[in-house]
Amino acid sequence: MKSELKQITQTELSELTHTSKPMALLFMAEWCGECQIAESILSQIKDDFAGKVSIYKIDTDKEPEIKSRFGIHRLPTLLVSDNKNTAYALVGVNPKYRIKDTIQGIVR
Repeated sequence: MKSELKQITQTELSELTHTSKPMALLFMAEWCGECQIAESILSQIKDDFAGKVSIYKIDTDKEPEIKSRFGIHRLPTLLVSDNKNTAYALVGVNPKYRIKDTIQGIVR
């Protein structure tokens, strides 16, 4: 199954941090089985947040600088941000309801 999440680079992330739209960033790697599960869950729920939250993935093998910048030590990690501060971090595979609730927390 091909992912519906847009993969972004460090340059694209820098541009996105200048917007006011909240973001959810999935730090993952192609070889990581748990990452594929997390990506699938986010792909299933992303339309629920269309226009409210931008959801992206970052391949930490291709973008190690971003991994380092955010202090990511375990994959998958989902950072949810109101674009001013990181509001939440979910590490590992989490159930769909927890991911939805976490993202919803920055939309309210």
